[in-house]
Amino acid sequence: MADRILALSSGRGLGFSASGDALARRLVVFCLPTGMAGAFDPDPLITMPGVSG
Repeated sequence: MADRILALSSGRGLGFSASGDALARRLVVFCLPTGMAGAFDPDPLITMPGVSG
C-alpha cells in the first residue's frame, strides 16, 4: 500500500512509498504499472527490518 498518493492533472493517482536508509548513497526506483505493485519486494531478507535468513 502506498504511503502517499499524489493526484495527477489527468485525475489519476500516483502512489509511492519510501523505505531504507535515508542517508544511503544509492537510490533504487521501481516503476510498476499495477495497483498492487506496492506489495512487491525484491529481497525481503534485506528490506524488512527484523527479518533474517
